[in-house]
Parts: sequence; C-alpha cells; structure tokens
Amino acid sequence: MAIQFPSAFKNTEAFIREHVKNEGADDVMLSVGTLDGENYRFYHSKRGDVLNEKTLCDMMSVTKILATTPLCLMAIDEGLLSLDDTIGKFFPYAPEDKRDITVFQMLTHQSGMTHCFVKPTFGPFDKDEAAQFQLNRPLAAKPGEKFIYCCNNMILLAFIIEKIYRKPFELLFCERIAFPLEMHRTRFLCRDVENSILCTRTPWIGENMCCDPSARRLGGVAGNAGVFSCLEDMEKFALSLLKGHAPLISDATFALARKNHTPHLSDSRGLGYVFADSRYPQTGRLFSEGSIGHCGHSGTSVFVDFEKGMYAVTLSNTTRLAEERKLGYAHTMKFRADLHNAIADDMGI
Repeated sequence: MAIQFPSAFKNTEAFIREHVKNEGADDVMLSVGTLDGENYRFYHSKRGDVLNEKTLCDMMSVTKILATTPLCLMAIDEGLLSLDDTIGKFFPYAPEDKRDITVFQMLTHQSGMTHCFVKPTFGPFDKDEAAQFQLNRPLAAKPGEKFIYCCNNMILLAFIIEKIYRKPFELLFCERIAFPLEMHRTRFLCRDVENSILCTRTPWIGENMCCDPSARRLGGVAGNAGVFSCLEDMEKFALSLLKGHAPLISDATFALARKNHTPHLSDSRGLGYVFADSRYPQTGRLFSEGSIGHCGHSGTSVFVDFEKGMYAVTLSNTTRLAEERKLGYAHTMKFRADLHNAIADDMGI
C-alpha cells in the first residue's frame, strides 16, 4: 500500500503542543519515517528548546523488543535455544507447576505467571534468588490457557540468555544489537543525564537510573526494562525492524516471530512483539493489521507497518505526569491512540 508522505504534519504538531500545554507530558519527541528514506521529526518540551535527536529517554518495556526478543531469536537461529525449551531446563529449582512452561509461552505471555516486582532486598548479583522469588509465586492460569501480560516472562528470558551465552545481558545487547545497528547512544546503565527526559519521580541512583522497580533492583539491567535510547537511534532500530532485522536474524525466524500466535486469546502477540489488530487500540488508525512493535510504561513506543513500509517512534514522559495527576495508565494509552490518529489524519489514512 503506497502512502503519501505530507509536506507538513499540522494535526500532529497541534495535538502534541496541546498535550504538553495541558500537562499531559513535559517532553514529547516523535519520528515518522519510511523505507524510502522520508523522515519527519518533532520535539516539544515545556522546558524550552532542550530536546534533540540525541536526547535520552527511559524506554521501559520497549526494552523487551530492543534486547530480549532479538537476543532470543538469535539464539534460536544459532540452535542454542528452542521455543519448546522449558523453564525446568534452565532453572532446576523451578517448582512443579512451572517446570514445563516453554520459551514460546513466555515470549507470548501465555505462561500463566502474573506480574510482580523483584523484592527491594535483591541486589544486582542475586539473579537466582530473584528468579526463585518469581517462580515461587502462584500461577494465575494454567500455562497456555490465557494471555496474561507479565514482565517476569522477559526477566526470566534474559536470565536464560545469560546462561546460554555466559555473558552479561547488557554486554550481549551492546555487542549483538546496539553496535551492529550503530545505535551509539543506546545502552543499559545510562550515565548521561543532561536534558534527558525525566520519566520517574524516584531519584536516580548513579548509573542505575531506570524507572522500572525490578530493573532497578537488578542493578539497572533486566529483560523487561532498563534500556535508554534517543530518537536518532530508535529510527535506526525501527528501520532494522521494518527490514526484518536482517542480517541479525534469519528471514524464516523473523517471519515466525511477527505472526499472530494468540488469535484465540484476549490479545494478539507475536514472539515478544505486540501484534496490531482491531483488538489493540493504541496504534489507532495509522497502522495496518499485522504491524508490530511495543510500548513502554513511561510513554514510549515504536511500531512498524510492513504493508505501508513506515514506522513511528514516540518518546515521552506522559505516564509520570499522569501518575502525579492520578489519571492512571489509561491516560498514556489514550495519548498513543490519539497521536497515531493525528499522524494518520496528516497522512490521509
């Protein structure tokens, strides 16, 4: 499907300006681009002209598809991991009810596990203790029975990746994803705080600045959160995703990853990816069915549309202000849907 890239995004800019004016966010950065090289960027901050393509933002759960998902897919390509591998294979102490949960079920959030933050007493080197804490919690559903979005799935998958490669997760991310894609400012353990988008009310601690409590308690590095990135780097990632992450991931493995593996459940999911369809409102009218991507709790998102050959990346701190105003996460979800619809209006979709 051919799309018309407009000369101006008047509806989009007006929406973002109004969102910031009404205290919906302090900072919003947006990039819309195509495979043909067309690109539109817009920055707006109540702090003045402080944002640019290198400004860092806490990506939160976008980390799931920035790091954990592609590293799992690479391990599958290399024959080091199978979708049928079980938790019991990697965690011998797993209780009986979770021993047979598969990598496939964790990637598609069908494990039956429910979200819980890692305890504050755990430190960055207590990963087995953190895994035991998560695995010892009761299941909310029989594995494979329901879709239950759960960050713990991705935390455990990152532990598995470390066991497979015998390297720290943050190093694997740098070596195998950030460096090859030339994402020069993207990293766990962010140090550069000048004019960064503040996404948390909790004071930053040294290099451990991520907002997610579990990632903070694991030293700033986790499979569910912890990556900081900027608009320039996220454009590179989005284009790579739009091209199937070749040559990082084989065509066959990526084709499997972008399929809807949960059409019979309450939400549609690929292997780690959100699969956009009529049941997923946050992509609005902009994205075709079968588009994939992910959102971050802070107010970030990246989605790619294979049919239209386009992407949209949003970096913001919408959730922090919503929490301060006691509006809840639904405010952030509506922001994404309305923003994507404004872009669709400008593009005549």
